[in-house]
Amino acid sequence: MKKYFLLASAFLAFLLLPATADAVCTFKFENLGINAGFDCVDAIRDESGIKKVPEPIDLVITFLNVALTLAAIIAVIGLVISGFRYMTAGGNESQAEKAKHGIMYAIIGLVVIGISVAIVNLVVRSLK
Repeated sequence: MKKYFLLASAFLAFLLLPATADAVCTFKFENLGINAGFDCVDAIRDESGIKKVPEPIDLVITFLNVALTLAAIIAVIGLVISGFRYMTAGGNESQAEKAKHGIMYAIIGLVVIGISVAIVNLVVRSLK
């Protein structure tokens, strides 16, 4: 069984060898050998089609961007609905007041979302 595993792994290595043949690998010495490593990992990954695993901070940033975008869309929809209700209130003061409050809350929500986007961008720039 072990013999077949070694044979299969050698065959796979032979198949993958042409994909890495064009990659230029150089050995880097930095800080007198403390930080030594090969710099061909990105080239091999690009040629083989392997996707880079995103960093956890990138996942958090993507989640926040999606959440803030959805919140902005909901606030704009609320603004449009409240504007429509205000236009169709027709003289009913209680309906007009409810619509005015809805417009005010939607605008406040958009301002808060805008400030949140600015804070997220500031934190992201400071982390990277």
